[in-house]
Amino acid sequence: MRYAHANRTAISAFHNYEVHRFFSLFPIPCSLFPIPFAIALTHSGLR
Repeated sequence: MRYAHANRTAISAFHNYEVHRFFSLFPIPCSLFPIPFAIALTHSGLR
């Protein structure tokens, strides 16, 4: 159980890093359209 939580935390930290990097590359479109970009980022991450 604790391992699963630690693993989830690591994945969440990596995901947050990816999101911040993505937002830093495209600050204006992301601030205007956060939901579509979040969906696109999630789908690209799942591939």
